[in-house]
Amino acid sequence: MTLVSCNENQMHQGIGYLDLRVSRNTEVDIVPVVKSGDDVAVISATLTPLSGGENIFIEDVNQISEPIQLPTGDYKIVATSGEDCGTAVFDSPFYYGESQFAVRNMQMTTADVVCTLASVMVTAEFSSAFSTSFDYKLTVSNGEAALEFSQTAGTVDKTAYFHVTDELSWTLDVTNAKGEKFTLTDSYTDIAARQCYDLYFDVAKESTDPMGAGGFVITVDNSVNVKEYDMPIFIYPDIPVILGNENVSFYSGDSIASALYDVVSTKGYKSVVISHSNAGLSAIGLPESTELVGASDETLQTLTSAGVQVNFTEDYIRVDALSMFSKLSAGNYSFTISAENDLDLVSTMNVNLQVKAPVEITSVVAWANFAVVKGKYYSQSLPDGFAIQHKSSGDWIDGYVLLQDVNTSDKTFKTMICKLSPKTNYSFRLFTIKDGGLNGSKSVMTETAPTVENLNFDLWTVSKNVVYPIRKDNGVWDTANEGTSTIGTNNITTQETSQVIKGSAAKMTSAVVMSKFAAGNIYTGDFDMVQVVGGAGAKLNWGIKFAGRPVAMKGYYKYSPVKINYADGSHGSMKGQMDKCQVQVALADNSTCSTNSSLYYFYVDTPGGKFVDFSSANKTIIAHNKIETNETVSSYRSFTLPFGYRKDKINTQPEFIIITCCSSYLGDYFTGGEGSTMWADEFELIYDPSDPAMSDQQRRDFFNLF
Repeated sequence: MTLVSCNENQMHQGIGYLDLRVSRNTEVDIVPVVKSGDDVAVISATLTPLSGGENIFIEDVNQISEPIQLPTGDYKIVATSGEDCGTAVFDSPFYYGESQFAVRNMQMTTADVVCTLASVMVTAEFSSAFSTSFDYKLTVSNGEAALEFSQTAGTVDKTAYFHVTDELSWTLDVTNAKGEKFTLTDSYTDIAARQCYDLYFDVAKESTDPMGAGGFVITVDNSVNVKEYDMPIFIYPDIPVILGNENVSFYSGDSIASALYDVVSTKGYKSVVISHSNAGLSAIGLPESTELVGASDETLQTLTSAGVQVNFTEDYIRVDALSMFSKLSAGNYSFTISAENDLDLVSTMNVNLQVKAPVEITSVVAWANFAVVKGKYYSQSLPDGFAIQHKSSGDWIDGYVLLQDVNTSDKTFKTMICKLSPKTNYSFRLFTIKDGGLNGSKSVMTETAPTVENLNFDLWTVSKNVVYPIRKDNGVWDTANEGTSTIGTNNITTQETSQVIKGSAAKMTSAVVMSKFAAGNIYTGDFDMVQVVGGAGAKLNWGIKFAGRPVAMKGYYKYSPVKINYADGSHGSMKGQMDKCQVQVALADNSTCSTNSSLYYFYVDTPGGKFVDFSSANKTIIAHNKIETNETVSSYRSFTLPFGYRKDKINTQPEFIIITCCSSYLGDYFTGGEGSTMWADEFELIYDPSDPAMSDQQRRDFFNLF
């Protein structure tokens, strides 16, 4: 014991006396634990002054025979017995108790502290019948640590102590006389200190079940929560017994849970026959009927070649079909095992096998020249030789796989198949090396691949000195020429015949006409009118009817920019900056915006400040992208401009297409450089992502939309 002597301050404060009475209560809830009365446990105690000061440690309160002299004040006492050895331990209980008391000047104070079990106690008992019937291991856990009761570990008769947690659980692993393994588990909640769980295991009375299934009884807490579980102990009757799973289901290429069939007969073996009438089993070499009793080496070798191993022992005839099962491709199979003993008693087992396809198609989305195939696989990994096959007619062929993503966490895949033909009905199926072509194909019709007339800018006409792409009444392409030529002839977009890729090209030159800046341009749509008074500008229809879904647009352009020297009020700060040309594409569904005709997407009114909103706020826009550059391009440069589909609109069919080119990107706002010139030639819509004009990143970005 460690005590503190009285100093001068303590004498002034006062002293009192403590009669310390600490005991250990060894009783637990539910089941009392009997302890030897002669065993006097060591109990330690710590006294802590609540107002501050040094702790007083007493090594064994049993050695205290006289009252303890203490300075007056309030105290806390913590008493323990045993050693806290961890979250789970055998044969080492730990007791704990605490209380508070006050020491008054020249008075005797009594402190009563009872130490109780601070853990949960678990014992296990196995009847002799149970121990002789099974090999077993009982594992008890509190979620933080586990202890094992087993014969091999020598812990069957021990007592386990666990820290108190939210749950206490046990797992019983049992192996019966036939070597078959079983596992049972249970758990308990509302766990508290001082509780004791006595787990008792016994074999139940013999069952009348023809399979000889017995059972065992688990008794918990000695009086309550009696739970019964069936456990096969195989008390074999006179009739032959065939053991094994009658219904087996697994994914092709995966591991198989059970493929053992034991024929057990206490009255001899007159006949044991494996038979079937299944073409799939015949295909792997399994005879339609095979007698196992007295079978020749040649017969047994035939079975072995088909994946069936037969073993003869004193206790049973074992048919191991594991290799046969693993050979089978996806499909349904069945075979029969029949056994007859010397008493002419017959048993029969019909085994049904379902070998499930290891992979399936969940969806197919087809555009004009490609399809995105999505699916799911159920085997451990994507099956060997996995491929997506398709056909429009004739034989199945492997698709041209441009991109494929496999998500191993949720076992899904996504594949882009390219080089398909437009407006063609295709069927898609999956193929693996083991299973060949799998059933469950999906059929889709690819879309059309329309183009825009005169997209190569080869066709031009002149009417009343105004230059038009194609012809005036065509309604596909138009320019600002009709507006800039209202007074005089001022065609700022013209046919180019010398500086071309081939045929003709469009030449666009920014100019000042009627004291107003105008950008050379060409666009899908129709020019409406020019407004001279009350805010000069033009009114026109943008976008034409179009029902295709191109992936990108490719073509060629040149550009000779000058610095911006004309700007409206809102763009005045742009003066002196280098001008930019622009190529722009967009797709839209049925417009909610104002149009002058159902043939066009949007009515642009530059004097009124009405322009097309290409932002995400415009829900009718399906796709939009553009190229803008102030770089001087003296020789034709090729470009590929993805349409920029919005992910939330990827499944929406377009109704309009907008294509625009201009020599000054702010021409709508009467801002640009006088003399900036752009040439455009041989534009073409791309429907196949495998087109060499598209970059790998452009393909990937597009693929990620699906």
